Amino acid sequence: MSFQNEYEVASDVFNSGDRSRALPMFAKLADAGHGKSLHALGVIYFQGTGVGQDLPKALAYFKKAAEVGIVEAQYTLGQMRKNGWGAERDNFEAVKWYQAAAEGGKVEAFFELGQLHREGLGGPVDMKAAMSCYLRAAEAGESRAQYCLGLIFLRGDGGAERNAALAENWAHKSAVQGNPDAECLMGLLLMGANGRRRDAKAALDWYLRAAERGHSHAQYTIGWMLVNGEGVPADRARALPWLRKARDQGNHDAADLLRKLGQ
Repeated sequence: MSFQNEYEVASDVFNSGDRSRALPMFAKLADAGHGKSLHALGVIYFQGTGVGQDLPKALAYFKKAAEVGIVEAQYTLGQMRKNGWGAERDNFEAVKWYQAAAEGGKVEAFFELGQLHREGLGGPVDMKAAMSCYLRAAEAGESRAQYCLGLIFLRGDGGAERNAALAENWAHKSAVQGNPDAECLMGLLLMGANGRRRDAKAALDWYLRAAERGHSHAQYTIGWMLVNGEGVPADRARALPWLRKARDQGNHDAADLLRKLGQ
């Protein structure tokens, strides 16, 4: 029986719930250097599925799988080294493994590389590299990268040209995927940020989408708009529940406004 066939049998046994029987089957294949089995053991020890969670052991299995080209293992190894899971945080190692995963076609790895380049982690701040990584991810539909591009083009971060049209284009692509940060950004843009024509009703609709997902800044902004009649009819009774939701999540602006309103 081939390694692949043995791996599929072990996976079927594991998925049937017989974890104690599957574990040595994966271990046998892993000892022979089978990449998918090494990755499977990494996942098992990372999640603590049928065994006690053991992040250092998970890290070791993911590293072995990553070294034989398993893209998911490369990406997860990047996540673990960036966050300090199973070993001391090491952003240089994170960059190395995210880069490997990105070269293997892992879209999320481009986003993570963009974050590290933008923040100067694992190397110097490099906005050009960050933008390139965000664009690769955004063009493949990665909503977090699309949101980041929207914010960068709105603010002109890192010397990028401020461009309201591009900011709205990327923010909208992210927002329609349900990213609450992007929904909130659409609200900001539609309120006239960076010279865009103001449309308070449409802005409120986007803020409501984000607020309903629990975004505290959107909840506060809705309350503020309704208290002040900012582009919409003033409605204190409708404002107060949103302000309370934001305050209860630790939003200080909402707490301050509620105090001013005697609430």
